[in-house]
Amino acid sequence: MFKHIVIIGNSAAGIAAAEAVRSKNKEIKLTIITQEDYCGYYRYFLPEMLDNSIAEKDLIFKQKDFYQQSKINLILNRKVEKINVKRKQIFLQDKTKIDYDSVIITSGRTMKPPKGLKGANKNGVVSIDNIVQLKQIKKLIHCCQTVCILGANFAGSKIPVFLSKLGLDVKLFVSPDDFLSVILEQKGRDFFKEYSQRNGFELISPADVVEIFGDSDIKAVKLDSGKVIGCSMLIIDKYYQPNTKFICDTVLETQNGIVVDEFLRTNVVGLFAAGNVAYNKAEWNCFWPESFAQGTAAGLNALAYVSQDADFQQYKGFPGVMNFSFLGLPGCCIGEINTSDINGSEELVSINSDGFTYKRIILKDDFVQGVVGIGKGIDLEVFSELILKKIKVTEFKNNLLSENVSCLLYSNAIGL
Repeated sequence: MFKHIVIIGNSAAGIAAAEAVRSKNKEIKLTIITQEDYCGYYRYFLPEMLDNSIAEKDLIFKQKDFYQQSKINLILNRKVEKINVKRKQIFLQDKTKIDYDSVIITSGRTMKPPKGLKGANKNGVVSIDNIVQLKQIKKLIHCCQTVCILGANFAGSKIPVFLSKLGLDVKLFVSPDDFLSVILEQKGRDFFKEYSQRNGFELISPADVVEIFGDSDIKAVKLDSGKVIGCSMLIIDKYYQPNTKFICDTVLETQNGIVVDEFLRTNVVGLFAAGNVAYNKAEWNCFWPESFAQGTAAGLNALAYVSQDADFQQYKGFPGVMNFSFLGLPGCCIGEINTSDINGSEELVSINSDGFTYKRIILKDDFVQGVVGIGKGIDLEVFSELILKKIKVTEFKNNLLSENVSCLLYSNAIGL
């Protein structure tokens, strides 16, 4: 009888895990459980649905025939209630019981406002975790004049552009722990405040919402500065917590997520975790590419476990290259960009106000640690090689901010 691998979650990590299993074994029993009523879709592009830049059907990147052809039992719209790790059984909310030999948890994270945020349960306070929530926002938009956005992470850094195109008054509140605050230093923050005004929305930083006013519907928000701003919608893009409620009665170790080792194994034999729900002491950044890479490793290792194969695949982290969209501009990060993690770092910054480009280079002892580039036409490929090959840049440091830096460095024969 074939072994059974169950995957909880149907986004990047979950689908990658399933594909990894099937790449090595075509017959093992494989099940994916998701509480959503959709096949796999690109969550990163949800904001593009606000102004219909992307249709709902175009978000779906795995159709039902993928699951059928891959012999994957896809269970939609069913919530996992609990896992009994001793009996190796999963219980769904409708009392369905599923036996397993190995489980890969890829249930992701969900926005959960802190208890101290007064009024967070009012109508019009929303997040953008999934398609259902996105549709809710689209319905509410027609009744809105002013929309506030709390948090500038991946959704929050894209939404203002789409909402301002619809003629709405948009205000973006950025706190120090947001993605925007990490990738920009002070000059960059000031530059993008000006950029925001030119593009029809307001960026307020640093700022946090401490209270939400209104009866049943939101009417205004109060900032930590004491300022009160009227609005009829607050979109929250922070306070994300791992979806781990169904493991509360287990002995699974958690610490800002389900703790895993370098093989994506939890402290319970046969259980693996990957993506945003997983936590490793290396503090991996689980954006889409890394979640996919983790899912692949978890899938291969779960298969190795049920096959009693000692050849586990070590996950060493995803190469630090990340592409993103930032306030309507293309962006890219390479390497380590959080200077709070680098003692004795030095920064080089270049801003082109006319062309709306921003480049930030983080150095330590004249070695490039990380680079941020935002705007059209910025080529950061050469910096990947400087980082990977650990090339000291002392002799040409003054040229690193040049627009034709690639030509200059390659022509200088520095070993690239």
